[in-house]
Parts: sequence; C-alpha cells; structure tokens
Amino acid sequence: MSMRTNPGRVVIIRSEEQIDVKMDHLKNLIREAAFYPAEVELRKYVEARSLPQNRLFWEWMTEIAIAFSIGAIEYKSSEIHDLVCHKFLGYYERVVESETIRQLRTTTHPKKLDKGEFHLFLERIDACGGAWGQADLPRPF
Repeated sequence: MSMRTNPGRVVIIRSEEQIDVKMDHLKNLIREAAFYPAEVELRKYVEARSLPQNRLFWEWMTEIAIAFSIGAIEYKSSEIHDLVCHKFLGYYERVVESETIRQLRTTTHPKKLDKGEFHLFLERIDACGGAWGQADLPRPF
C-alpha cells in the first residue's frame, strides 16, 4: 500500500523582505529531502487557535460530560469531544491511495481550525445551552 508522506516542513514568509531568503531555504529543503516530484502548497497564513481557547474548550467538554453522566452511566470529556466534533464540524472526504482508491469519512478535528473558526465552533457549542442539560459552562467573554 502506498501512502503519501508529509515531512511536515512549513516555511512562513512574514514580509516581502523575506521572500528571497525563504525561497532559498525552501529550495534547500526540497534538495535535502531528495524526493521528486515535490509538492509545495501556498496559502494565506492564519493564526492557529489560542491556548486559552483550547483550555476553555476542554473545560466545557468536562462540564458537559458531567451533565450527561447519570447514575452508573459516566461520560468522559473525550467522548463529548467526539460528539461535538461530529455535531458541529462534520466530516470531510479523504482519498487514500491503495490498490483501490477509496473515500474515507473523517471527522474534522478542532486542531485544524484557525482562531476565528475555533471561536465560531465554541459559539455553536455554547448556543446549544439547554441541550447540554445542567452543564454550567464557564464564559470568560
């Protein structure tokens, strides 16, 4: 089975003055990796979700898990994480190369969201309010 490899190399250009230096750096990375053909993706830089957002998210997952737990049925924050990802982020289709090409439905993960998208994700969770039972969600905003 052949899988695409992603060496995880990212080159961020923060100003026009950096273009030439960063392009030279990128050329060196490609040469050092020694795999051809190489794929380079150009996209606008967006700030990743913040640590305070992430902490709030996991506080909420814990509070919702507590509210959902009844008697002997106990939920973990990781289970609530999966629930809200399924409910609010949905799935994306992904092609996996193998002997036959197949489509996989994969839950979109919050760590792929930028700061603004993560804020909207938190707002959607918060808007469910009553659906979370007696969850007392802390709101620092």
